[in-house]
Amino acid sequence: MKPKQLYFVMLIVLVLLLGGVAVGIYFANGLLVARTRELSDTLVQATVAGDHAQDLASLKSQYLALQPKFAKLELSLPRAKKQSEIVLQVQKLADQNSVVIDSTSFTGSAGSTLPNTTSQTVPAGDAIALPISFTAKATYLNFLNFLKQLESLNRYSNVTSISVTSTVGADGKPSTSYTINMSVYIKP
Repeated sequence: MKPKQLYFVMLIVLVLLLGGVAVGIYFANGLLVARTRELSDTLVQATVAGDHAQDLASLKSQYLALQPKFAKLELSLPRAKKQSEIVLQVQKLADQNSVVIDSTSFTGSAGSTLPNTTSQTVPAGDAIALPISFTAKATYLNFLNFLKQLESLNRYSNVTSISVTSTVGADGKPSTSYTINMSVYIKP
């Protein structure tokens, strides 16, 4: 082979070699970019999963901190009406304050003819109100003491109205009666 031919062959081999290296670098770079994206996505997913795990751990600790208060909340805002329990508490307060309760009635909506968990109730925002009406006789001071204690029942409740009626009895003595309308609340 002549030197000139050898030179051209070497030049062609060098160009092919450089072209092969360039193509190899191009494909290697594409593969590297694809793998970098995969790693970035995996890192983001791991970070998000770690954040979720921290959030769950935080929520679990908050739940565990609140768990002892659930029993008190269930007493304050039960799922059941527990009407007899309410009447008993009101009667006990009345007895402690020398108040005589003549009658008690649950005055909710009459939408259902059969008793169920929401009969005699009315919607009240996120809770259900169980309206109660009762008539009592007492002196003014005894009634005030009774009313103060009525506000501190162990159930969420509020007095919605009070009406006062004074009458003179057959013996000539004045008598005062009070009609109290209140609502106690239950969870829906």
